[in-house]
Amino acid sequence: MRRAACLVLFLAVLSGCGTSTPTSPLSSSVTVAELEAAALSFTTGGQNLSVRAALSTAVALGQSAPVDGSVALDGTLVVFPVEQSALTAQVTATRAWIVRGSAFQEISFTTRRDAATYSLDFTNGPKWGPSGAVDVVVALDDGTTTRLLRAASQPIATVQTGAAAAFASVPSSVSLAGATLTLSSFLSFNYCCNSIPPVNLFSGSITVITDAGSAPPAGVRATQIWIVLSDRAWTTTGFSVSSGTTQAPAYRLGLPSATPAWGPATVDVVVALTDGVSTVMVRQTGIKIFPTYSV
Repeated sequence: MRRAACLVLFLAVLSGCGTSTPTSPLSSSVTVAELEAAALSFTTGGQNLSVRAALSTAVALGQSAPVDGSVALDGTLVVFPVEQSALTAQVTATRAWIVRGSAFQEISFTTRRDAATYSLDFTNGPKWGPSGAVDVVVALDDGTTTRLLRAASQPIATVQTGAAAAFASVPSSVSLAGATLTLSSFLSFNYCCNSIPPVNLFSGSITVITDAGSAPPAGVRATQIWIVLSDRAWTTTGFSVSSGTTQAPAYRLGLPSATPAWGPATVDVVVALTDGVSTVMVRQTGIKIFPTYSV
C-alpha cells in the first residue's frame, strides 16, 4: 500500500513536468528597495519591453497648479516594445505602484491593449505633484514568472475641470488692434515607431491669423493657451513664439512638453490675446489630434 501511494505521488509529480506555473518574486508587502531595483527594460516573448507614464493632477478651472499633497494623480502607464514593433509578447499586469523618493503607493487600474502597446489606466492615485517627478513600476506576468518594470522621473501635468461651460461662449473670431483674428491649429501625437514614450502626449502649433490670412498687427501677443477636451482643459503660458517665414509671416505658438495623454482625440483650442490695452479670447473647435508615424 505504501509503495502504491509513493508510485501515485511520483506519477503526479512527473505529470506536472514541462508545464509552466506562474511564479512571483514579490511578497504581498513590497519594499521600496524592490521597486527601486526594478529593471528599466526586460526581454520576454522575444521582445524587449519598457514602460512610460502620462500623469496629471486636476484642479478647478482658473485655479493655479495644486500644491503637493492636495490632489490625487490620474494617469496611464504604457508598456511597449523597445524594438518599435507590434506588441506580440503576452504579458499581464498584476500590480503597479507610484514611487516618490522613499515613499510609494500601490494603485488600482484597468487595462487595454492595442497592436503596439499595453496600457494601464488609473485614477485616485497618490496625492503627489505636480512639482517634481515620480517613478512608476509595473509587475508583469508573462505566464512563467512575474518581473518588475520601472520608468524613472516621469513628469506630471496639471489639467483644469469645468472647461465646457467656461469656454462655450468664446467666439471663433475676434476684433483686436483693428484686425479680425482667428486660429489655425495643428496638433499631433507620435504613435509609432520612434515614440519614446508612446503614451499619446500631444504636441503641435497654433497660428494666430487675420481673416485675410496674414499675421496679426504688431503688438498683438498671446498670453495663455487652453486645450479643451470635454470638461477638462490643459493650459500653458510656457509656449514658444515664432514669426513663420519671410515668405509666409505668421504668429505661431509652439506647445511645450508634459501635456496630458489626449491623443487621439478631438479638442477645442482657446487662446487669450492682448494688444496691451484690451484682452480677448478666441476659440477653434473640433481640432483632431492626429497620429504621426515616425520611422
